[in-house]
Amino acid sequence: AENQPDEVIRWYDRRERGQQAWSWSGPQDGRVAEAVEGVYPDRAIGIWKEMAENQIAQTQTKAYEVAARYLRKVQRLLEQLGREEEWRSYLAELRQANARKRRLLETLDKMAAGRIIDGR
Repeated sequence: AENQPDEVIRWYDRRERGQQAWSWSGPQDGRVAEAVEGVYPDRAIGIWKEMAENQIAQTQTKAYEVAARYLRKVQRLLEQLGREEEWRSYLAELRQANARKRRLLETLDKMAAGRIIDGR
């Protein structure tokens, strides 16, 4: 809210290193990514990828849909940066690493076709 992405990333890094007495997780990480995407796009991409991969690891259909929202953010930012090939490569890696998760693959197919609300 104060438009200080350097401070946001500093506190986020401290939490990641375990230097905080308090912690947060989940949707708050998404707020961090949104706060820093203009200044630290690679950090935002990394946060969203981690959030998506954590959802995928739950092996539940609803979690795959949540993961798709985070993946849309990754896709949008990579496209803004002119790194479409990096997006396609990452998506291919996800497909290969999770080839047995039929519902996930269906969700990724829907996402690629633009049929999942992306939450932008």
